[in-house]
Amino acid sequence: MIVLIRRYLRPHLSSLIPVTLIVTLIYLFGIPPPQAQANGRILRYETQTANPYTISFGTSPQTPAVGPLHLSVFITINSEGAPAPVLDAIVTVTAVRPDFGAPEIGPTELANNPVDLSFYETTIMVPKSGIWSFVLDIVSDHGSAGTQFEVNVQESSPLVGLLTLLVLLSLITILGISFRSYLRQR
Repeated sequence: MIVLIRRYLRPHLSSLIPVTLIVTLIYLFGIPPPQAQANGRILRYETQTANPYTISFGTSPQTPAVGPLHLSVFITINSEGAPAPVLDAIVTVTAVRPDFGAPEIGPTELANNPVDLSFYETTIMVPKSGIWSFVLDIVSDHGSAGTQFEVNVQESSPLVGLLTLLVLLSLITILGISFRSYLRQR
């Protein structure tokens, strides 16, 4: 069986490699990256109290930049002296820059994380750099509350993308040279 496959592929190998490379490049550059919907990457949460809730707020990336920003909120309430997660809240976020009065983002409702219902999450697009105030409104059977978290959003650096592109082009060049020398030996 393997011999038959080799006999078939040997004359078609020269046309198979470029097609495979083109399909791979179209796949890599043509499909948008999936949106993150988990809180495992958020390492640092800021916590505030807004009676009757204790609200923890985190972002991913940890140092926010202009573009997509993943928000994660964890809400607890004191129940018999111990904190208990609030699983049935309606959480909305609105973002404003203090130097502007009107909301620039939202209101956007945060959804429960399907893996851990105690986390409420969403991904938003931040259009400009600066200090942003994220205003959270929480409504549940325990009552309503609101609080505000300030986040410093920085300009995104094109250096990371440029370095990634250079590494990718280098790898493709090395693979091409290796494959060419392999074909010459045959």
